[in-house]
Amino acid sequence: VAMCKIAGNAPDDVWAGGNAGTALHYDGAAWSMVPTGVTPDLFGIRGRYAVGGNFTGTLLAWNGSAFIEETPAYSYQFTGVSDDGVHTPTAVGYKGQVFLRGEFGWELDPAEPATLADLHAVWIDPEGGIWTVGGRISSDPLIHGVLAYKGARTIAPLEAL
Repeated sequence: VAMCKIAGNAPDDVWAGGNAGTALHYDGAAWSMVPTGVTPDLFGIRGRYAVGGNFTGTLLAWNGSAFIEETPAYSYQFTGVSDDGVHTPTAVGYKGQVFLRGEFGWELDPAEPATLADLHAVWIDPEGGIWTVGGRISSDPLIHGVLAYKGARTIAPLEAL
């Protein structure tokens, strides 16, 4: 089984996501396979959420004992998720999609997309700012990257490297 991403909430609460809906959990003593109920690949896992898909999106929420499907309708494949337990959980993926976990489920971010490029990862900073990276990640050459920020700070543009 190929594994794609790993994230931990504590040394005894580590999660890894992989192909064919694989989710692994480390409890501080041993790894165990956790059933997800889905077969699409899982490309991101963080906090309570696992994301992935094969062209269309897959978004799962961990309720403490099982994964529950929360995939928003008409979503593309997800590749990254951020959930620190404090700020709004955020999932990103193909075609610049950014979904926020609201009171009634996952909703497409109402702001204009910062990019139509594929977003690969997301991080929510302590102030609630949303940082994303990606680019043309599904085809070669991997030379067209993007870094986007949405929040209260003014961020200097990235100079060509």
